[in-house]
Amino acid sequence: MNRTIEYLEEKNMFLEKFLGLNREWLDRLTKGDFAELENFRESRENILNIVKHLDALIETHSNKIEPTSVDGGMKTRINSLLERKDTLVRVILSQDLEIMELVENAKSQIIRELTQVQRGRKTIASYKSSTRKETVDEEA
Repeated sequence: MNRTIEYLEEKNMFLEKFLGLNREWLDRLTKGDFAELENFRESRENILNIVKHLDALIETHSNKIEPTSVDGGMKTRINSLLERKDTLVRVILSQDLEIMELVENAKSQIIRELTQVQRGRKTIASYKSSTRKETVDEEA
Protein backbone atom coordinates (compact mmCIF):
# COMPACT_ATOMS: atom_id res chain seq x y z
CA MET A 1 0.00 0.00 0.00
CA ASN A 2 2.86 2.34 0.74
CA ARG A 3 4.12 1.92 -2.81
CA THR A 4 0.72 2.94 -4.21
CA ILE A 5 0.78 6.05 -2.04
CA GLU A 6 4.28 6.85 -3.30
CA TYR A 7 3.05 6.54 -6.89
CA LEU A 8 0.09 8.84 -6.13
CA GLU A 9 2.49 11.40 -4.62
CA GLU A 10 4.78 11.13 -7.63
CA LYS A 11 1.84 11.53 -10.00
CA ASN A 12 0.78 14.72 -8.21
CA MET A 13 4.36 15.99 -8.40
CA PHE A 14 4.34 15.55 -12.19
CA LEU A 15 0.93 17.20 -12.45
CA GLU A 16 2.39 20.14 -10.52
CA LYS A 17 5.28 20.28 -13.00
CA PHE A 18 2.74 20.26 -15.82
CA LEU A 19 0.86 23.08 -14.11
CA GLY A 20 4.08 25.08 -13.74
CA LEU A 21 5.00 24.52 -17.38
CA ASN A 22 1.55 25.70 -18.46
CA ARG A 23 1.82 28.77 -16.22
CA GLU A 24 5.22 29.65 -17.71
CA TRP A 25 3.90 29.29 -21.25
CA LEU A 26 0.72 31.20 -20.51
CA ASP A 27 2.94 34.13 -19.52
CA ARG A 28 4.98 33.77 -22.71
CA LEU A 29 1.97 33.39 -24.99
CA THR A 30 0.21 36.33 -23.38
CA LYS A 31 3.25 38.43 -24.32
CA GLY A 32 3.02 37.14 -27.90
CA ASP A 33 6.06 34.85 -27.64
CA PHE A 34 5.22 31.80 -29.71
CA ALA A 35 8.83 30.75 -30.33
CA GLU A 36 9.64 27.15 -29.44
CA LEU A 37 5.97 26.20 -29.17
CA GLU A 38 6.86 22.72 -30.42
CA ASN A 39 9.25 22.26 -27.46
CA PHE A 40 6.39 23.21 -25.14
CA ARG A 41 4.15 20.60 -26.75
CA GLU A 42 6.86 17.95 -26.47
CA SER A 43 7.53 18.76 -22.81
CA ARG A 44 3.84 18.43 -22.05
CA GLU A 45 3.67 15.16 -23.94
CA ASN A 46 6.64 13.78 -21.97
CA ILE A 47 5.03 14.66 -18.65
CA LEU A 48 1.72 13.15 -19.74
CA ASN A 49 3.49 9.92 -20.72
CA ILE A 50 5.06 9.73 -17.26
CA VAL A 51 1.66 10.35 -15.63
CA LYS A 52 0.12 7.64 -17.81
CA HIS A 53 2.86 5.21 -16.75
CA LEU A 54 2.30 6.09 -13.08
CA ASP A 55 -1.45 5.51 -13.53
CA ALA A 56 -0.70 2.01 -14.80
CA LEU A 57 1.58 1.33 -11.82
CA ILE A 58 -1.04 2.67 -9.39
CA GLU A 59 -3.69 0.45 -10.92
CA THR A 60 -1.45 -2.63 -10.83
CA HIS A 61 -0.47 -2.09 -7.20
CA SER A 62 -3.94 -1.13 -5.98
CA ASN A 63 -5.48 -4.24 -7.57
CA LYS A 64 -3.22 -6.40 -5.40
CA ILE A 65 -4.42 -4.77 -2.18
CA GLU A 66 -7.34 -6.05 -0.14
CA PRO A 67 -9.59 -3.12 0.83
CA THR A 68 -9.94 -4.51 4.34
CA SER A 69 -6.17 -4.32 4.85
CA VAL A 70 -6.09 -0.52 4.41
CA ASP A 71 -6.23 1.33 7.73
CA GLY A 72 -7.99 4.64 8.31
CA GLY A 73 -4.82 6.72 8.17
CA MET A 74 -3.90 5.33 4.77
CA LYS A 75 -7.44 5.89 3.47
CA THR A 76 -7.26 9.50 4.64
CA ARG A 77 -3.89 9.96 2.95
CA ILE A 78 -5.11 8.40 -0.30
CA ASN A 79 -8.26 10.55 -0.31
CA SER A 80 -6.13 13.63 0.28
CA LEU A 81 -3.84 12.73 -2.63
CA LEU A 82 -6.80 12.04 -4.91
CA GLU A 83 -8.44 15.36 -3.98
CA ARG A 84 -5.15 17.15 -4.71
CA LYS A 85 -4.98 15.37 -8.09
CA ASP A 86 -8.54 16.46 -8.92
CA THR A 87 -7.70 20.07 -8.04
CA LEU A 88 -4.56 19.99 -10.18
CA VAL A 89 -6.43 18.51 -13.12
CA ARG A 90 -9.15 21.19 -12.92
CA VAL A 91 -6.54 23.97 -12.91
CA ILE A 92 -4.64 22.34 -15.78
CA LEU A 93 -7.82 22.09 -17.84
CA SER A 94 -8.52 25.76 -17.20
CA GLN A 95 -4.98 26.65 -18.27
CA ASP A 96 -5.28 24.51 -21.38
CA LEU A 97 -8.41 26.40 -22.39
CA GLU A 98 -6.55 29.70 -21.99
CA ILE A 99 -3.59 28.38 -23.99
CA MET A 100 -5.86 27.14 -26.77
CA GLU A 101 -7.60 30.51 -26.89
CA LEU A 102 -4.29 32.40 -27.13
CA VAL A 103 -3.01 30.11 -29.89
CA GLU A 104 -6.32 30.32 -31.76
CA ASN A 105 -6.34 34.13 -31.55
CA ALA A 106 -2.76 34.28 -32.84
CA LYS A 107 -3.65 31.91 -35.67
CA SER A 108 -6.67 34.04 -36.60
CA GLN A 109 -4.50 37.17 -36.58
CA ILE A 110 -1.98 35.52 -38.91
CA ILE A 111 -4.77 34.45 -41.28
CA ARG A 112 -6.15 38.02 -41.33
CA GLU A 113 -2.68 39.41 -42.07
CA LEU A 114 -2.08 36.88 -44.85
CA THR A 115 -5.47 37.74 -46.36
CA GLN A 116 -4.56 41.45 -46.34
CA VAL A 117 -1.19 40.73 -47.96
CA GLN A 118 -2.89 38.62 -50.61
CA ARG A 119 -5.39 41.40 -51.35
CA GLY A 120 -2.55 43.89 -51.57
CA ARG A 121 -0.73 41.69 -54.06
CA LYS A 122 -3.87 41.31 -56.18
CA THR A 123 -4.35 45.07 -56.15
CA ILE A 124 -0.76 45.68 -57.19
CA ALA A 125 -0.97 42.97 -59.86
CA SER A 126 -4.15 44.46 -61.32
CA TYR A 127 -2.55 47.91 -61.33
CA LYS A 128 0.53 46.62 -63.13
CA SER A 129 -1.48 44.77 -65.74
CA SER A 130 -3.59 47.80 -66.56
CA THR A 131 -0.66 50.17 -67.18
CA ARG A 132 0.87 50.18 -70.61
CA LYS A 133 4.49 50.37 -71.45
CA GLU A 134 5.22 53.43 -73.41
CA THR A 135 7.82 53.12 -76.05
CA VAL A 136 10.21 55.92 -76.69
CA ASP A 137 10.88 56.78 -80.28
CA GLU A 138 14.57 57.55 -80.32
CA GLU A 139 14.58 58.64 -83.95
CA ALA A 140 12.16 61.45 -83.49
